Amino acid sequence: MGDGAAWKWLRSACLAIVPLTAAACGGGGGGTPVAPGGPAPGSSGLLSGLVTDDASPAPSPLAGAIVSLFVSNAPLGGLAPLAVASTAPNGAWSIATGPAPGTYLLQIAPADASHAALHRNVTLAAGANALGVAQLTLLSATERQCITLFNQQRVALGVSVLPVDNAAMIAARAEAAAVSAWSGLGQFVDPTPTAYANANGLGSVASPDWDSGASDCTMAVGNLLSPSWDSGNLYGMNVNSKATWFGFGLATELPQPPFSPSVDYAVTVVIYP
Repeated sequence: MGDGAAWKWLRSACLAIVPLTAAACGGGGGGTPVAPGGPAPGSSGLLSGLVTDDASPAPSPLAGAIVSLFVSNAPLGGLAPLAVASTAPNGAWSIATGPAPGTYLLQIAPADASHAALHRNVTLAAGANALGVAQLTLLSATERQCITLFNQQRVALGVSVLPVDNAAMIAARAEAAAVSAWSGLGQFVDPTPTAYANANGLGSVASPDWDSGASDCTMAVGNLLSPSWDSGNLYGMNVNSKATWFGFGLATELPQPPFSPSVDYAVTVVIYP
């Protein structure tokens, strides 16, 4: 993405969702005997959870979020969910009977554009499965602006818009922060793959992909989706019709006087599965 000394670049390697532990997910596929009056043989029981934002120090419950379970490791385009629920005003959701014990893709899509969607694998056992608290990343106004412009540019280039993913947001923010802290000397070590994996991200990410030469979201998006700006087929990844979701992060770089602060932009585009 250009000369390293000249160019540096929207749910922190700290996960923005409270982890769904093995206990919370009911452990492995073996499960426990189903009590009389429980789910039909071959099905998991009551599924439940809570959805909030990641605001600190007091997360707020998110109402109207759509919770869906899909077959894992399959293209989501046109795939019908196996079970669906929406969150109540207190953020709680439940599904009376889940699919057969096994591993599934859990998707939680917010009711607004101010939060990222969550995508992660969960393992269901026979019987009840309490899936814990999921925290959806709260997006800043500037991140939302960049995300909107990025998707508008993808449409202009003939491909569909991408939903914003929690783990991809975490990875993009981590990359932007790393670029801002980079002195420009030596090899830049990109944190995107590790940050994405630590956030339980699914699929494969394009990395690194950043721009510190832009003065605002419009310029950054224009550069990141320009074929002339590409040094490693990242343009091809950003406009890839197979891309599933993404994140867009930024961080303010504070150089020594007399230089003015600048903003580093980073995008994490994901192909799943």
